[in-house]
Amino acid sequence: MSIRLIALDMDGTLLSGDHMSISDRTVKVLRAAANRGIYIVPASGRTMSQLPEVLRRLDCVRYAITANGAAVMDLRNKQPLFTSLIPPEPSANLLRMAEEIPWLNSETYYGGNAFLEPKGQRFLDSAPLPPAFKKQLSSFRTYLQTLHPLIGLPLEKMRFNRIPEEHMEEFRSLLKKAGTFQESYDGPDCLELNAPGTSKGAALQELCRRLGILREETMAFGDSNNDLTMLQWSGYSFAMANGTEEIKQAAAYLAPSNTEDGVAQKVEEFLQIRPVKSSAPLIRNMICYHRGDRKSVQHFLKVLGYAKAIGELEGLDAGTQHILETAAILHDVGIKPALEKYKSSAGPYQEMEGPAPAREMLMQLQYDPAVIDRVCYLIAHHHTYSDIYGADYQILVEADFLVNLDEGKSSAIEAENVKTSIFKTAAGQLFLEELFLR
Repeated sequence: MSIRLIALDMDGTLLSGDHMSISDRTVKVLRAAANRGIYIVPASGRTMSQLPEVLRRLDCVRYAITANGAAVMDLRNKQPLFTSLIPPEPSANLLRMAEEIPWLNSETYYGGNAFLEPKGQRFLDSAPLPPAFKKQLSSFRTYLQTLHPLIGLPLEKMRFNRIPEEHMEEFRSLLKKAGTFQESYDGPDCLELNAPGTSKGAALQELCRRLGILREETMAFGDSNNDLTMLQWSGYSFAMANGTEEIKQAAAYLAPSNTEDGVAQKVEEFLQIRPVKSSAPLIRNMICYHRGDRKSVQHFLKVLGYAKAIGELEGLDAGTQHILETAAILHDVGIKPALEKYKSSAGPYQEMEGPAPAREMLMQLQYDPAVIDRVCYLIAHHHTYSDIYGADYQILVEADFLVNLDEGKSSAIEAENVKTSIFKTAAGQLFLEELFLR
């Protein structure tokens, strides 16, 4: 089964040792995965405002699990896709505790932002963190003299730092009176609290449900105990070499540390990013498959030409370019069985009947299983335009439209309509304008 989503803890997993940057190798691998239509989902204890700028600028990230699963954010519109918040009454109890107890300092997460009162600010100032990272964290927080403005609001999370050992039993007693919470440990003297049932694993499960992704189609990477539920739920779970012993026991696989590009190494390995095969044997087989049908052969060769040019101009990595060109050769393989079964070559019939002969042909030519899975997915969706995800999917649709517009002798009005509704790549838009809108 192919991978369709990769969930990544950030600190200690995806990010380098400075807690701020991602290595060039990791960026390249994640973009290659996203170009194949795989969702790249950071999963962090941080809130939305604390996501590193380098991560938010990556064009391959659409969704992010934040605040230990309290909010799953759509980064395109910066709005929550769904939330799991601490209700107003227990959140008010927590806030009053944080204000009234002199030895208790806290961070409060609400509405995608982190709030600190003076005790929490003093903790941050003294925390043993890299200076640049500490400065970044400070810039992403809102400082309040009192937590009163937040009382009665549904909170994403509260974090309590450096709880004195002699006060831990007292603190536990106060928590029981305040309400029921989901606990996430970040250290022997720190505690993070969310709404009951909130976790990275629960958020990942709900996100996958909404995206139509099966558990077996997910990978997850983590190093800390708040990643435990995410690794337990995911089909392919990876603990970082720098992770806790509990995480290592829970994961199916061990990845090198974050400072060794462990995420990149394992994604490359499991996605089988390998030297690509020549397309010539597949083209030969498709010509034989369409024996005597010159129109169908000419059609897929023209789609292949546009797909190859657009993909190269858009800078696709070699693996994704190979998937795109393979799908372009095979995209209409379903027409023949559709006509035999339904006496129709309508798009939905092509999508239903195409994957089976495509898979058989690719298996005979010994293509990588991951390549076969992705190509079959593209064939099964190449007439579906409602939720295009992945550069290979987008470019295949554009290349097919360019040929269909020409073969159908479409008007400039029709071309203008698809320019705004379908075409997204710069190269595809250029070809459309030069060929149909001049």
